Amino acid sequence: LKMQDHSNSILNWTNKQMMKINESKTKYLVFNFTDLYQFNTRLYINDILLECEDTTTLLGVEIQNNLKWESNTSFLIKKAYSRMTLITKLIKFGIPIKDLILIYVLYIRSVLEYCCIVWHTSLTQDQTNDLERVQKVAIRTILGDHDIPYETALKKVKVQSLFERREFLSLR
Repeated sequence: LKMQDHSNSILNWTNKQMMKINESKTKYLVFNFTDLYQFNTRLYINDILLECEDTTTLLGVEIQNNLKWESNTSFLIKKAYSRMTLITKLIKFGIPIKDLILIYVLYIRSVLEYCCIVWHTSLTQDQTNDLERVQKVAIRTILGDHDIPYETALKKVKVQSLFERREFLSLR
């Protein structure tokens, strides 16, 4: 494996630039999908063993070493639901539906669509349904009608489903 050589060359370059690598914060992620060539990797910087991780967060996107998106999806859903309290509080003040939808799009849907062009095509049906459920809850909460079908509610507030929106963004 040439990873240690690459790590050493990065270390040499940083030293020439009069910079320092913080070994305690440096970690690595291994992507290996073969059954025939399984290996253990130990990387060192300045004779300190680096930690191998299964999941890392890069620019707000959680990446797993198997390139599946369960942790990223659950992270996005949790973050979106935490912002849903804003909608419920604004409803009590009598904010018009049009403004509530705008607030939903700006503060909640934007979270659910963050970097979606990276992970959209790799989602399972369950993950897609979980993401869509957040929008269902938000729209039904805004409309105050929990018996209205989702497709009807989408047309009423003139909002695309999250799946359609991600498709549009990915194709664009």
